[in-house]
Amino acid sequence: MDSKSSNESEDSSYDDSSDENNHNSDLEEDFTTSFENFSTTPRNWRKGNFNPRLFNFDSSDRGLSSRIKNLTLETPLDFFELFFDRKLLEIIVKETNRFHANFSRASHSHTAPWVDTTINEMYTFLATVMLMPHSKKNRICDYWSTDHLIATPIFAELFTRDRFRAIRTNLHFNDNQNDIAEDNLYKVRPVIDELKRKFFYCLNPYKNLCIDETLTLWKGRLHFKQYIPSKRHKFGIKIFALCDCETGFIMDFIVYTGSNTTLNYQAHLGVTGSIVITLLERFLNKGHSLFVDNYYSSPTLFEYLHQYKTGACGTVRENRTGLPIFEEVEESGTQVFYHTSNLLALRWHDKSDVTMLSTIHEPIMVPTGKVHYETQQPKIKPLCVKEYNENRGLVDKYDMQISFSECIRRSVK
Repeated sequence: MDSKSSNESEDSSYDDSSDENNHNSDLEEDFTTSFENFSTTPRNWRKGNFNPRLFNFDSSDRGLSSRIKNLTLETPLDFFELFFDRKLLEIIVKETNRFHANFSRASHSHTAPWVDTTINEMYTFLATVMLMPHSKKNRICDYWSTDHLIATPIFAELFTRDRFRAIRTNLHFNDNQNDIAEDNLYKVRPVIDELKRKFFYCLNPYKNLCIDETLTLWKGRLHFKQYIPSKRHKFGIKIFALCDCETGFIMDFIVYTGSNTTLNYQAHLGVTGSIVITLLERFLNKGHSLFVDNYYSSPTLFEYLHQYKTGACGTVRENRTGLPIFEEVEESGTQVFYHTSNLLALRWHDKSDVTMLSTIHEPIMVPTGKVHYETQQPKIKPLCVKEYNENRGLVDKYDMQISFSECIRRSVK
């Protein structure tokens, strides 16, 4: 990663151009940076006090960006248009009308007469789709049923049944004639790129950030559909999300599409480390602190982030390369730790062993604010564990929000 991309200002435009699209996870370039040579040398783990080197963070302009503060936002539609504005709706309307024109000439389908959709009608269509999960019915046509037992009159007031079906059938976001075979997300690429740009512009993140994966429900056929048993909906589209810990706002995301997922791939960091670097690329060298789970954590990644003035903390798998050999910890509530000049590796025994890596915490025990049920003594745990618990779980909040308006029907779209 070059220094230009690392120091890019927050006011610069977000561009998903060909430079980013060329960074695929199957790249085999030879990275011969000084850091790679450094990461291959043995680490000098030792005991004793550890004083982390913390980086300055400018908190003066955190929160809503100046672009948002200068806008007049009064109604829910005003906030919705921050992300789905008329510019994006123009693209959707144009491609939907184009798709119908090409489709009707090719198949001579016997359908109701088509009238080109408009931006206002498309806003109404999106509102209808988001309203449907709040009143779940067995079939689409039931939303227009006149049966008193299941009738929901609002849908007939918004659309006729046939018009809704026509738009739903022809809904499109990109021109099929310019299809890119290597891009599995080509059909929705304009929407993804626009949302990424607007997420970045809406908020200046606070100091603490976290990365986690989430699963967007999908019941159709898709070769990169994933199975995550810990999620509420076990099958769907996996998304790696970067969240601001203070607000829970998503700053950036990567849609997982298999081996050709768009990544800023770096061989010495591996795929999981490259996911972190890709999401953090515009936030390096600013003093942020990142919290991740053991899927991403490694000594090599944390040392790499430390070189770019970014702290990190997270649980780590015991078989990760480069960790010290811990002695057994049997007594509950005790810890052992080792450190290098900038990295702390700690094992804490609670109900089971918890292994942590951190470049931003001292190995001290702090009260949690709770007491033991039997002894009534204050509960204590390592500082890194306490702050890790406080700054994780933001993606779960995102999962809860999208559960109110998710796609619950099998579709070929």
